[in-house]
Amino acid sequence: MPQVVAFEKQFALAPLAAAKEPPALSLSLATQPDAWTSLAFFQVMAEMLRSTPPPECDRTLLDQFALIGISAAKGF
Repeated sequence: MPQVVAFEKQFALAPLAAAKEPPALSLSLATQPDAWTSLAFFQVMAEMLRSTPPPECDRTLLDQFALIGISAAKGF
């Protein structure tokens, strides 16, 4: 029980008006994320569908993917 009390003491409730100004966030990226081409995205998506077949409840979404040539059976 002492661990629970110690954990609870880490938190405090206060009215929003009494809140301090949050620290400024730095949103600069140290490195750029890997950029996929559109083709690479859909190839990976198709491979994921093939290797991990989605449940039947996702049939409507899979039918929409099939309209643009993506299927769990055939890939992309």
